Amino acid sequence: MKDKPDKPVVFASVVNGFFGDHTLVPPGKYFSMFQYLEYPFSRGSIHISSSDPYADSIFDSGFLNNEADIAPIRWSYKKVREVARRMDAYRGELTSLHPHFHPDSPAACEDVDLQTAKEYMPAGQLTVGIHMGTWSKPRKPLAPGERRIAEDVKYSKEDDEAIDNWVRDHVETTWHSLGTCAMKPRDQEGVLDPRLNVYGTTNLKVGDLSLCPDNLGTNTYSSALL
Repeated sequence: MKDKPDKPVVFASVVNGFFGDHTLVPPGKYFSMFQYLEYPFSRGSIHISSSDPYADSIFDSGFLNNEADIAPIRWSYKKVREVARRMDAYRGELTSLHPHFHPDSPAACEDVDLQTAKEYMPAGQLTVGIHMGTWSKPRKPLAPGERRIAEDVKYSKEDDEAIDNWVRDHVETTWHSLGTCAMKPRDQEGVLDPRLNVYGTTNLKVGDLSLCPDNLGTNTYSSALL
């Protein structure tokens, strides 16, 4: 965030392997890039539906219900894609797990043709599915002092819309939830008052990091102890 060096907008990371459902891709060597917002504006909710503790609750994930979250997610997709394309391990893209760009768009991913995929598939694999993006030809080793130059992918307005639509269809939560019982005014969707009391109840308090009204620009464990 501007003038807030302790509050990064986005967290991005790389995983050595396919970070997803392995039944959707053939055997191969993968690395995955993913990112998420550190300070999203979207908010969900969960409420009881009756005094019966076994009754279904009323749940709303709230994913992307605030349009302010769309632009930084779109930007982060483009950024991690550029990082991946410049890594020495990069051999291509798994097109089925990218936004559905128009085939003529410069932003479109390209699958490797079937014959090339067969040539570079893992030993012992007899078939090739439709997901062939990781099997492009091995790169030529760089000479001492030589650098690979990759131009940034160019995106049109239609490409941006494709990214936004893909994000809306695929966004999900992850672990390490925080602020699920936020301490803030009730009219601001707060759950706890300043004395840790749950609004609308008696003799019920919450005393863990679910009380944070927003993310922390610090170590969460030390914050919990303090």
